[in-house]
Amino acid sequence: MTGLVEGDGRLADVAVEAVRRGNAVRPEAADLAGALAEGGRARLLYLHGPGGIGKSVLAEQVVRLLLEGDPIDADADAVAARLVRIDGRELAPTPDALRERLSGLGPRAVVVLDTYELLDSLGPALREELLPALPADVRVVLASRTPPEPAWFADPWGAVLVVHRVGPLDAATAEEVLRRRGVEDPDLRADLLAWADGLPVALALGAAAGIANPGGFDVADLDRALLDVLTAGELRGADHDVLAVAAVAPFVDRRLLAAVLPAVDALAAEEWLRGLTFTEQVGRSLALHARIAELVTSALRATEPEYDRELRLRVVDHLAERALSTEPHLIADMHDLAGGSAGAFVREALRRFRLDDVRPGDVEAVRAHFSQPGDGPYADRFERWLREAPHHVIVVRDRDRLAALALWATPAARPQLAGPDPVVEQWARYAARHDPHGGVVLLTDVILFTPPEHWFELLAIGNTAMLVRAGLTRLRVAYIAHDARAAGDLAGGPAGQVAAFGGVRVADLDVEHDGMAVHGYRIDYGPEGVVGAARDLARAALSEREIAVPELATVERVRRALRVHHRPDLLADAGLVAVDGTVAERAAATRAHLRDAVARAFDAELPGDRLLRDVIELGYLDPDVGHHRAMRQLHLSRATYFRRLGEAVDRLGDALAHRTD
Repeated sequence: MTGLVEGDGRLADVAVEAVRRGNAVRPEAADLAGALAEGGRARLLYLHGPGGIGKSVLAEQVVRLLLEGDPIDADADAVAARLVRIDGRELAPTPDALRERLSGLGPRAVVVLDTYELLDSLGPALREELLPALPADVRVVLASRTPPEPAWFADPWGAVLVVHRVGPLDAATAEEVLRRRGVEDPDLRADLLAWADGLPVALALGAAAGIANPGGFDVADLDRALLDVLTAGELRGADHDVLAVAAVAPFVDRRLLAAVLPAVDALAAEEWLRGLTFTEQVGRSLALHARIAELVTSALRATEPEYDRELRLRVVDHLAERALSTEPHLIADMHDLAGGSAGAFVREALRRFRLDDVRPGDVEAVRAHFSQPGDGPYADRFERWLREAPHHVIVVRDRDRLAALALWATPAARPQLAGPDPVVEQWARYAARHDPHGGVVLLTDVILFTPPEHWFELLAIGNTAMLVRAGLTRLRVAYIAHDARAAGDLAGGPAGQVAAFGGVRVADLDVEHDGMAVHGYRIDYGPEGVVGAARDLARAALSEREIAVPELATVERVRRALRVHHRPDLLADAGLVAVDGTVAERAAATRAHLRDAVARAFDAELPGDRLLRDVIELGYLDPDVGHHRAMRQLHLSRATYFRRLGEAVDRLGDALAHRTD
C-alpha cells in the first residue's frame, strides 16, 4: 500500500479509521456481551436476521465489549490473540475444515463463526463433536441469515444458548451511523433515514451516494445495489415469475402459486422459496423479507408494469376466493395489492396495538372513562357485556392500557346476557324484516380511549378482528352505532368512517332507552358482500391505474425541492416548473406548484392521507416546524415518521407526474 497517501497518512489508515467511525454501537451489544461474560450463563450466542441487517457488525461489537471488559488481559495484542474469526464463505463445509480452524484454541478464546447459513449442514458435527471438545471457558458467537434449527435448543446446548434476532437500527442509532459516515446535512440525513429504514448496509450505501451527490441521490441505482447486496447472489438463475409473485403477494404458499402461475410446479416453487435466506415463515406460508419484496416490486413496476398489474389481479382473485371461505382477514391484503395501504396499516398498527381478551380491571377503566353526568347507562351497558359476554367484546390494547373496546353481535349470535340488550333486540328485529338474507353484523357501541390521531389505526384493527371473531366470511350488511350523546368520543371516528364507506343513517335503528341514546347507521356492501366489494374495488383500481411510470428523476426533483424549500436561490433551479423570471419569481412558482400537488396527492377526508399531508407540510413546508418538532406534534416515533415521510414524498412525486395508483 506504499504510496497511497492522503495528507500525511496512508490511504489504508484512512480507510480503517472510516470503518471504525462508521459503525455506531448497537444498544443491545452490552447486554449480549454481559450474557457471555465470566459469570454469565451463556457460552453460545446465535445471532440471526436477513442480509444487511448488521449481524457481523453486532458480533464484532459484542466480542470487543466481551474481551475488552475482561480484566485479565491488559494489552490489545493479548485480546486479539484470543479472537478466532471464521467466515462461512471462506471455509469448506466439512467437519475436518472446521475442526482444523478450531484446533489449538488458547484459554478464554472467543470464536466468531460468521455467515453460518453456508455451514449449517455442519450443525450435527458442531453440536455432537466439535463444541464438546473445546475448552470449558471458550465462548462461541454464530451469525446466520437463518434462525437456529430446533436441535440447538435441546440439551445440553439449550441451557447455555442465547438467541437474538437482529432487527433494524433504531432511528437514533441509524442517524448516528450517517453522522459517523460524514452526512452532515440534516435534511439529507432525513431522506436517507426514510430510504434505508434502519438497514445498516442501506445506510452505508446511502451515505456514500448522498455525499457524492448532495443535490439528491439516485434511488434506482441505490435500490439495484441494495438488492444485489441483500440477496448475495441467491437470485442467479431464479424463476422470474415465482419471484415476482412472491414479491407482489402478501404471502405465498403452494395454493396461491398454483392459482396464480398454473404452468409452474407449485410444490417445487414453494420449496425453492423456502430455501432462500431472505424468506420468512408466516404461519404455514412464506413471505419475502419486506425490503427484498419492496426492491423487487419497484423494479417490476418500472420495467414490466403490465405484467405487475396482471399478477396483482390474479392474486386479488385468489385471495377473494379464500376470504369467502375461511380467511376474511385477507380483505385488507386485497386492498394493498391495488396500491392501498390497509393491510400494511393494520400490520404497522399491530406493532403498537394488540388484540386481547377482556381482563380484570377493564370494567374499572370503562367506569373511569364514563365520568360525566348522565354517563351511567352507557357505563352500565359496557359493564354487562364485559362481565357476561366477554367473547362479544373486541379489545385492543396499547401495551397494557386499554386503547379501544367494541361490542359486536349478529342476529343469530347474540351475547348471552342476563337480560335483553335494547340495541341488539331492536337491530335484530330490523334485520329480520329488511335484511333476511343474513350476513349481517351488529357493531353496537365503541369506546376509543386514545387521542384522535390513532383512531383510524384502531378502527382498522377492530374491523378485521370483528370479521374473524364473528366468522362472517360473506358479510353483506353492517349496522354501526354512534353514541349520540358522547360525541366527543366518536365524532370523526366511527361516525366519520361510516359515512366515508357509504353508511346511511337509519331512523329505525336509533335507540333511546333508560337515558341512553344511540344513532344507527347501515352499510350495504352489495350482493357479494364485503369480500366481493373489496375484490371489485381492488380490480377497478388496478384496471384504472395508469401504466406509464414517471421518470424517477421526478421524485428526486421533488425531494430536492422540499429540502431547499426555504432557500429561494436553490429552489428557483429545482427543475419542477419551467418558468422565466427572477430567482424570487421562479422560487414562488415552485412553491405554488408544490402546494397544488399536496392538495391533489392527499385526500383530506382519509385519516391516512391527512397524516401524510401533515408530515410533508410540517416537516418541509412550514418554516417554523421541521422534522424534529413535526415528530412531536404528530406523536410519531422517529422510525414511523421517516417511514411516512418517504411514502409522502413518493406520493407527491406521483401527483406532480400526473400518475394515479
